[in-house]
Amino acid sequence: MKFCLSLLLAAVVTTSNAADWPQFLGPNRDNIAGTDKALHESLQGEPEVLWQRPLGTGFAGPAVVGDRVIVFHREKDEAVVEALAKDTGKPLWSYRYTTDYVDSFGFVNGPRATPTVADGRVFTHGADGQL
Repeated sequence: MKFCLSLLLAAVVTTSNAADWPQFLGPNRDNIAGTDKALHESLQGEPEVLWQRPLGTGFAGPAVVGDRVIVFHREKDEAVVEALAKDTGKPLWSYRYTTDYVDSFGFVNGPRATPTVADGRVFTHGADGQL
């Protein structure tokens, strides 16, 4: 089963700085992105979809740092970590490793953990326990 990662962006009338979201629950692990409103009151309807990217299976959310979106998913017997350009979705780099993890309850075989980015390095924790 393939999932699509959709990145939705909208133009705002006032200037605001977007903060990085480098780990689960955000920069301070409090699920707060900032004090700016997500959309300006003058915007009508849904934001425009700028790009989509098919991904493999898993429950890992993306991490957003600077101009990159880091995704962690599984394709067949490989765990895949990818950096995508935030504005275009084009792949910048990827890393793959073999995994033979099988969920004993019959759910998706991972991964389940959002990538964490610190000091320019990406950390992932696969469903099989590999860090």
